[in-house]
Amino acid sequence: MTRPMTWAILIFVGVGLWLAHVTLAQEPELGEADRAFIKMAASSGQAEIQLGKLAAERAESSDVRDFAKRLEKDHTHANLELLKILDAQHIDVSKDMEPYQTAAAELTKRRGVEFDRAYLRHMVKEHEEAVAQFAAEAKEGRHPELKAYAAKLLPTLQEHLQLARDLAATHQ
Repeated sequence: MTRPMTWAILIFVGVGLWLAHVTLAQEPELGEADRAFIKMAASSGQAEIQLGKLAAERAESSDVRDFAKRLEKDHTHANLELLKILDAQHIDVSKDMEPYQTAAAELTKRRGVEFDRAYLRHMVKEHEEAVAQFAAEAKEGRHPELKAYAAKLLPTLQEHLQLARDLAATHQ
């Protein structure tokens, strides 16, 4: 082999190895479903915290207040964990708080037992949707850290859903 040919091969192999390294070192690609999951998880988590605070102040029943406080605590931890993942990956997220604002506006119109019932109905609905979306991300997500996050939180959300259903049944 001639010297220029050897150099050309070495350069070709070197560039190929460099491109392979750059490709492997890149962050995992976010699919549309991952992006939708991030938006949902961030906004609904924040909504759960705010509605939990509202319910902790307004709920008539002590078990509803205790449930609200638990949701506030659990969703605060979950949001912090999600933000760590997003910050490490340099992923921006906008939190659409419209659903929270609508729910909060409806709940602030209610008092006593009526508040408890409306809050619990809302928690059942929200947690049914969250469980479905976290299950889908855990199974089909493209981003490994988001997929692991969803899988880790899914049992907690399922527990929240069951608690909300049980409380809703006892507060009819």
